[in-house]
Amino acid sequence: MTITRINENTLMLEILPDEVPVQNEEDLLYYVMDIAVTAENLDTKNSAFLLELTHTGKGLIFMLTVKKKRKRYKIIRQNSTAVYSFERLDHFLSCITAMYRSAKLYYESSTYIMNDKYYICFCNSVVDTSARILLSEFGSEVVCPERFLTHLTEHGNILTEKNSIQLIGESLTCTEP
Repeated sequence: MTITRINENTLMLEILPDEVPVQNEEDLLYYVMDIAVTAENLDTKNSAFLLELTHTGKGLIFMLTVKKKRKRYKIIRQNSTAVYSFERLDHFLSCITAMYRSAKLYYESSTYIMNDKYYICFCNSVVDTSARILLSEFGSEVVCPERFLTHLTEHGNILTEKNSIQLIGESLTCTEP
């Protein structure tokens, strides 16, 4: 991890993927916050903190802004859109089943079909690192997902809306009594 002081109130923390000690993104934010407070001797009693996260090709970058006000911690999660494409139906269904069994809920997920490809779309939700790895094993991430999602909603056929991972996962893994 590299910590760079931008100015008196702002720090930039860079973490490579192999340096990430936890899988849960929320735990990662608290871990980074703890390291920054300890390494830079920040006053936690009389300060408020704003911690922002962004993903890059080389890893994760955190921006920590210290505000000299009352004690308050605020974590801003990046709301983003992610779209993954699948060439084959069995890869699409296997990925959804594996995500469902991981017990993580993605309420803003929807599925589409267009040009003989299947798509899983995540709107306004953060897809954590373990889910991204799983999705990449079965399919591939679409570049410029916001623009592609607009095209997909206009020209593709929607299969399921809202909470698609749970809906399809329950259908595929149900057992008869």
